[in-house]
Amino acid sequence: MTGCAAERIQKSLRRRFPHVDLVVGAKSIQEFPDRIAPLLSKKSGDPGAAVRFNWFAESEETFGDGQLRSEGKPLNLGEEGKTGFVTIMRGCNYTCSYCIVPFVRGREAYRPVDQILSEVQSKVRSGNTEVMLLGQTVNSYWQKFGSNGNAGKIFDFADLLLEVHKIEGLETIRFMSPHPHYMTDKLITTLSQCKKISPQIHLPVQSGSNAILKKMNRNYTREEYLEIANKLSQAIPKLQLSTDFIVGFPGETESDFEQTLSLAGQFPFGMAYCFKYSPRAGTAASLLQDDVPQELKEERLSKILRQLEQPCCDD
Repeated sequence: MTGCAAERIQKSLRRRFPHVDLVVGAKSIQEFPDRIAPLLSKKSGDPGAAVRFNWFAESEETFGDGQLRSEGKPLNLGEEGKTGFVTIMRGCNYTCSYCIVPFVRGREAYRPVDQILSEVQSKVRSGNTEVMLLGQTVNSYWQKFGSNGNAGKIFDFADLLLEVHKIEGLETIRFMSPHPHYMTDKLITTLSQCKKISPQIHLPVQSGSNAILKKMNRNYTREEYLEIANKLSQAIPKLQLSTDFIVGFPGETESDFEQTLSLAGQFPFGMAYCFKYSPRAGTAASLLQDDVPQELKEERLSKILRQLEQPCCDD
């Protein structure tokens, strides 16, 4: 078992599910090879059954090239059809009140530019025509140069997209998941200029109420989000913007929910992931009273789903 929840509750998982052989949390991803290899040998009874892995060491500021290697050959993980998945950063510096990720994955750490470009090139050579750049807040990516005449220069996510865009044989660039705070004018201009970038962009909003957004620690307002969405729409003519909504957050009044419904109908979202709030132990929101009844959460979820099915922006 792996993932953010496994990282936090692995002791209780072992007690509740004794048949589980191995629990390795997301924060301990660099330990996968060393822990999986002996398990494979033990389970099979064959000492030679374990694949010999070599994982590049992770430091506070940088980590390996995202590949496991066996006998000098890359073992690419996460391949699905024509899309190659490339992690460019891990962790999160934000403290959204409902989210456990910063506690189980730690603060943001960014891969060096040359490693990212090398892995993208490797995936293209392996037959991938699309690449998905991954990170908890993928567009917060940055590096600071300190030599070769570039001392003090900041290389950000927009700059990275321009470099990835140059790779021959790559047809489509996708990324997941950006944060509205880092959807800067520079990045939006870059998205409009790079024809390989997919017009399908996911930009979570979570709520249309400024009061709830403040409780969520989302550090933007409804108005700021809509301004960004409209800029994206103007810059990318075939934009297909998707988003996230959470209903029933602690303290959400009928007025708060109506503002979320209003936002859902104010912009033509191509798709939305909609959730009923539920408290997660260890988060700031879990200390708040979960005061929206379950039946009302169900009702609000149904309403927003119906809203998203309606034509947008009627004259």
